[in-house]
Amino acid sequence: MSVSNSSGDIPVLTSEPLYFKSNTLSGSSGHSSGSASKTDVFSRPLLDRPTAIPPSRSYQLGISTMHASPLLQRRNIQRSYSIRDLNLSKVGEVDVKPLKELKDAKVKFAHTTKDLSKIAGSLNEENVEDLYNKRMASQMLSLRQLFKIGTGPSSSHTMGPRFACQAFLKKFPDTKKAQVTLFGSLASTGKGHLTDVAILDELKNLQVELIWNPDEDLDNRVNGLRFKALDGQHSGDVYECFSVGGGRIVDRNESKEQNELQKIYPYSNLTMILKWTEVTGKSLYQYVTEYEGESIWEHLENVWKAMDSAVTRGLASSSTVLPGGLNTPRRAKQMYLKTKRLAENMKRSSLVSAYALAVSEENAGGGMVVTAPTCGACGVIPAVLRYMKDANGIEDQELLQGLAVAGLICNIIKANGSISGAECGCQAEIGSACSGAAAALTMLMGGTPHQIGRAAAMSMEHCLGLTCDPCEGLVQVPCIERNAFYANQAFVSAEIAILEDSRVKAHISFDEVVFTMLLTGKAMNEGYKETAKEGLAKTYKMDNEEDEYKFFKQVNEAERIRREEEEKKKEDERKKEKEIERENEQIEDK
Repeated sequence: MSVSNSSGDIPVLTSEPLYFKSNTLSGSSGHSSGSASKTDVFSRPLLDRPTAIPPSRSYQLGISTMHASPLLQRRNIQRSYSIRDLNLSKVGEVDVKPLKELKDAKVKFAHTTKDLSKIAGSLNEENVEDLYNKRMASQMLSLRQLFKIGTGPSSSHTMGPRFACQAFLKKFPDTKKAQVTLFGSLASTGKGHLTDVAILDELKNLQVELIWNPDEDLDNRVNGLRFKALDGQHSGDVYECFSVGGGRIVDRNESKEQNELQKIYPYSNLTMILKWTEVTGKSLYQYVTEYEGESIWEHLENVWKAMDSAVTRGLASSSTVLPGGLNTPRRAKQMYLKTKRLAENMKRSSLVSAYALAVSEENAGGGMVVTAPTCGACGVIPAVLRYMKDANGIEDQELLQGLAVAGLICNIIKANGSISGAECGCQAEIGSACSGAAAALTMLMGGTPHQIGRAAAMSMEHCLGLTCDPCEGLVQVPCIERNAFYANQAFVSAEIAILEDSRVKAHISFDEVVFTMLLTGKAMNEGYKETAKEGLAKTYKMDNEEDEYKFFKQVNEAERIRREEEEKKKEDERKKEKEIERENEQIEDK
């Protein structure tokens, strides 16, 4: 499917808050004759500045109705730029040297690495700056690598191992016996995530020995798998890889050159991408088309169909309890039916929640879903898009544009931070999904690229520190409800981004928030990163008073030791001060 704008390039907002003005925008009423080339855009007196603004329509946002008519007039906004203003090395080409915004951001990070190192715990100042530089130099892969259609319940623990098995069979096609070792989080929560079921299903024609190694990471990286051929011409040969989140598999010996071939975007952080939209006069979804090609829309169409289908199946499911042993009830269908009886101005939150629960329950049951950007957070983006379709009549073409923007935001987080719960906790999974959903909503409501970035930043900010502690290692508690909560949070972020005074600059940029999320994840205790050892997973296992007594006894003992260490530290400091005083007195006496 090819998505195009028949009425020409779409204008962006000026810095003035025009969202509620009833007068039409000033400027030429003519339409652009199509997408301009990289050089043509600078030869025109009128520069079409971008956002994906749908036709004029009232948007039902819940309690009140917001009318966005002035922004939805597809008119050119007169604005002149000098080459110096556009920060170009030559006409039509973005200066690839660090832009002022990025340079300022880097200087800010350089001045605050000492504080950041405290946040990062074991990371020292040099490590923090090195980590920052590496992430800033990273590049994004295709959205085809982000949005993957497959079976749940986990992209990293179910879908990823499936792809790893397929890679192993491709490398050693004559093997009939194999040994598969799972490391770290894959072994800790593999049973609950159906990792063994996925592996044995893919290797059903082989005799397989499974080894669980939860206390060791392969090469100090999360979610490692080791495949060993036990017969055939490759007997004794080993294939090692890592499931890095979102269903993506990385070979342990993958060369830098091989990895570079997969990278297609020239800019991988939002600061530079926003500058690209200003320079070219194009929107964020057009940035995707520019480097992915028109064929990406066919993939996004298939992705949206899979998302939409998951919502529909989840709402109609006759199953009452999810598998796995927790006896978690399915609630999406009943919630959806009860929501129909609510007053119109009270439906939004309930409908969005029902849609998110529907997809998440399908995922928990091993159904077909889309990594958005992971299976654990797969209900957020489909829920908000389905709501905009059902409640506001948004056409599929506009929904696909919103999906492209959501994917772009998640892709930036994946390149510069993480989308893996095993690496950075749930903040990386549900935080990414909430940021992507908020970005899509802001675009569909007529927001500018900068407002889209603001909504995405707010969403991630309020997910920082969120732990991944699934009960019994299943993607059910608290995962399913969390999808509903953060699908609604995406609406809050989008509305604030659009309603706030756009002339006020945010204190923290999206790229800074993503980097903070990465540092927070690195500092997080391993027990809170998809190992089911701490948090809710630990509390759930306390099924009697004796367990609770032991737990609180341990807590009290830890607190006692902490206080003793603090007192000892203070006493040592007092002794040191007295020694210094005595030395000073001796010097004075002499």
